Amino acid sequence: MRDMQRVIRERLMKLLDSKKLNQITVTELSAACHVSRQTFYYYYQDVYDVLEDIFSLESKALLNGFDSLQNWKFGFEEILRWMLAHRKLVMNSFTGGRNGHEEKFVGNVLRPFLQNIMNQAAEGYRITEEQKEFMLRVYVLIAAGLTVSWIEDGMREDPSELTRKTQVMLHGHMTDSIRNFDKENRQ
Repeated sequence: MRDMQRVIRERLMKLLDSKKLNQITVTELSAACHVSRQTFYYYYQDVYDVLEDIFSLESKALLNGFDSLQNWKFGFEEILRWMLAHRKLVMNSFTGGRNGHEEKFVGNVLRPFLQNIMNQAAEGYRITEEQKEFMLRVYVLIAAGLTVSWIEDGMREDPSELTRKTQVMLHGHMTDSIRNFDKENRQ
């Protein structure tokens, strides 16, 4: 099963070297994999599902060990560098006609990373799950919005510089927010 999923992911990546995502059909991708559409649908819902699997697997590997409040910036920069190294794939994935899936898609990839950081930072504080979820939504929107904006701008800004500016802007915000909710909850 994993071998077929790997084949489907690799073929989509190859197709994205020359075509935009919205131009690739399940029929075309299935043919490139030498499988029926039925076999494709056994593993994935659509080409967007395959793309999310690609980015999810890559981000998990890249973010391994960079999921703390102290070193998140290295993980974020690694993701941006991977995107830059796979520029054609990324540009063809995100510039095939804006339909709103971009922020959601990037947010889904970054969410587990940010959630782990949030949970670590909130340890020992009196903060509700609802408050954590709210803060997580805010940070996912910020990270996803910045990433998609960077992609739409042609990935021209150096990943180190974008990460540095993001760190300067957000330094201490998560901890301060957690402390503020903790204080509110203790009153």
